[in-house]
Amino acid sequence: MRSRETILITGANGSLAKKLKKKLVKIGYSVITFTSNKKKEKENNYFWDIEEKIIDLASLKKCNHIIHLAGYSILKPWTKKNKQLMYNSRVESSKLLYELCKENGIKIKTYISASAIGYYDNKILKEMTENDKPGKSWLSNLAMDWEEAATKFNNIGTRVINLRISLLIDKESGFLKKLLPFIKMGIVPMVGEKNNRFEYIDIEDAVNFCIYSIANSEIKGSYNLATNYKLTQYNFLKKFTQYYNKKYLIIKIPSFFLKLLLGKRFEIINSQTKLSSNKIIKSGFEFKFPRLSDTIKK
Repeated sequence: MRSRETILITGANGSLAKKLKKKLVKIGYSVITFTSNKKKEKENNYFWDIEEKIIDLASLKKCNHIIHLAGYSILKPWTKKNKQLMYNSRVESSKLLYELCKENGIKIKTYISASAIGYYDNKILKEMTENDKPGKSWLSNLAMDWEEAATKFNNIGTRVINLRISLLIDKESGFLKKLLPFIKMGIVPMVGEKNNRFEYIDIEDAVNFCIYSIANSEIKGSYNLATNYKLTQYNFLKKFTQYYNKKYLIIKIPSFFLKLLLGKRFEIINSQTKLSSNKIIKSGFEFKFPRLSDTIKK
């Protein structure tokens, strides 16, 4: 069992946050969470309001580590209001945590922040390493500001890790939960181009890397969270569907229809980004579910 260090997780309602909290508690950490939903405030789950700078300072003072996973859904319509919510929930919230820690002399050992593969230029066809420059899209600028806000914690002696998370694979949440009924029927819609690289990570491996990062002081900077076993989007859907059905049909949704429906959000689902997984492999981290077959059989 771990010593009773305390970890703060923001974005308490997300699937990654929920699974991470459960495992951290199981191995002996004390966990508190911050939520923007006041109705869900209870013991060890505290309400915070980023715009009003409302935060439970007493709970923050207890923390040894922070895992910042808060973020208004990027799949919501990109209205001016929603874009501001997306930005504030990620960037301004991180700035608020930093300023309060700095002003109150709160010593945080580790600050782990979610980021995204949207950091990169999704039209560049080479494999992107953590040293590659960001793109110029709105998503790239958001991710860059997100990481810069996290990196401020270096100023108060905190070790910072930015997680450039690829698609989280989880049968109980996210896109796969919605897609699974179609997969089981053997009729699967495919969005975007079939040969686009499908960058993903099993949600349990994402949880395990967060825990690994807390325990290993040499882990710092940005990391691409993606398995080293690469697939195209078509092969991902094919392998998943074949597990449930010998006969199947993958139906491509026309791009022009999706562009009309989603507007600029279409770049999220039609990304051509390829990620290098070399850094996370060289860190010594061992994936529990490196291959898609490992995830499918869970």
